[in-house]
Amino acid sequence: MSTVIETKEIAGQICHRHPNGGGWVSESATVAETAYIGPRAMVLGHAKVLDTARIDGNSSVFGNAVVCDNARVQDASPVDILKSIFERTTKGPVGGVRICGNARVSGNTWIAGNALITDHAVISGQAWVYDHAEVGGNAQVGDRSRVYGHAKVRGNARIGDRAFVFDQSTVSGASEVADHAHVKGKAKIYGKSKIGGKSVVSGDQRLVSRVLSD
Repeated sequence: MSTVIETKEIAGQICHRHPNGGGWVSESATVAETAYIGPRAMVLGHAKVLDTARIDGNSSVFGNAVVCDNARVQDASPVDILKSIFERTTKGPVGGVRICGNARVSGNTWIAGNALITDHAVISGQAWVYDHAEVGGNAQVGDRSRVYGHAKVRGNARIGDRAFVFDQSTVSGASEVADHAHVKGKAKIYGKSKIGGKSVVSGDQRLVSRVLSD
């Protein structure tokens, strides 16, 4: 008896159900049998979901993005596990995590809420990016760092060593935030700034190529 494979067109791409989780995978995407794609999740374009990575909720992975190792992508944040589920249309995702461009998510990371990971951004280690946070350009977020709220990390910025970037703050340029430092409020870090040593940058502060440490 032949098996009927369920297919559906999403954003102009023919997709099928992934056997592990039942989510939609386009014909051009690569998804390992060991990876989990939840029933409302989508993997489109030339994206790759490898190893034991897990894509859940209303999350979408597309473009040339890569999600691998034990990375977890879902649309429920650790501070709001009961977040409302957004509805989806055949034109693509509405709400939920978006990982696109040439972004790479690996390690034991957790991407949640309505986070956007794009361009050539790299999320690794045990980093968390959630809520409405955006990481793009060639930015890197690693170690046990947290980027959340409406924070933006762009350019060649590096966030690591348990640093926190949150609220409506922005870290860009070739700036580095590390060593338990916090960037919050509407603070903006530009140029080649280095923020560390448990420093706190908050409010409306603007730092250009500054070095701060305790």
